[in-house]
Amino acid sequence: AWQTRNQVAYWQNSEKLFYHAVAVTKDNWLAWFNLGLNYDNQGRVDDALACYRKAVQIQPNYVAALVNIGAVLASRKQFPDAIPYFERAVRADPASVDCHDNLGHALMEVGRFEAAIPHLRLVVRQRPKDVVALNSLADALARTGQFAQAIPCLETSLLAKPDQAAVHYSLAQALAKLRRTEQAILHFREAIRCQPNDPEALNSLAWIRAANSNPAFRNGDEALRLAQRACELTRYQRPVMLGTLAAAYAEAGRFDEAIATAQKAHALAVSSGQKELAAKDQQMLETYQTR
Repeated sequence: AWQTRNQVAYWQNSEKLFYHAVAVTKDNWLAWFNLGLNYDNQGRVDDALACYRKAVQIQPNYVAALVNIGAVLASRKQFPDAIPYFERAVRADPASVDCHDNLGHALMEVGRFEAAIPHLRLVVRQRPKDVVALNSLADALARTGQFAQAIPCLETSLLAKPDQAAVHYSLAQALAKLRRTEQAILHFREAIRCQPNDPEALNSLAWIRAANSNPAFRNGDEALRLAQRACELTRYQRPVMLGTLAAAYAEAGRFDEAIATAQKAHALAVSSGQKELAAKDQQMLETYQTR
């Protein structure tokens, strides 16, 4: 007991303890990992990364070290480099929810949405109220055109945490894609309630109120108010929002202002190289000029 107490007193500096361990024992992957953790806690991330790599060199399937290497690389936005380590961690421990979570989100960061979906699904099955995982899965599904499957994820997320402006907005977009316009309007309104100065939500709702094919959903006065606020927030520099404002003027019967605004939207779209939007603005302009 005395020797142990003396040894603890002597090795009170954990860095010296772990460094001693790697120096006097061969292929001690755990000591290398612990030394890496010690460096990580000190903010010496490069030294930590070197130690984690050494641990994996000795023990290739050591999940904690693989995860930590991936996490360091991901924190540096080096997602393509992080992904192979997260993949190895999943292969080594396929039941680990955290490993699938890490891999799914890294895949999302590089635009590999289809590949991310099964990993995020596993996370949601195991953690049905994990708002971050639910939102990420919904994002991946929406980006791959699976709007009907994205909607339940977003609804569950909002049940767990109701005042998420971005989630209300994503849900509204998904509903609008499926032509569930009445429900979309409700969630665009909720997004604006949660975040009143969100120009994207203001513009999206304004477009429905100005230009929806169903007259029951159009309201020129509301469209104008929403579109004007979106343009104010973006300093009248977003051609898509100027296009919405032009449509709102038209729906309100103010065609001179609709024409002038559509001309500005078209010019700005042309100058910013947005050819498709410029063509759409030109078509809208011609429609307003004939009325």
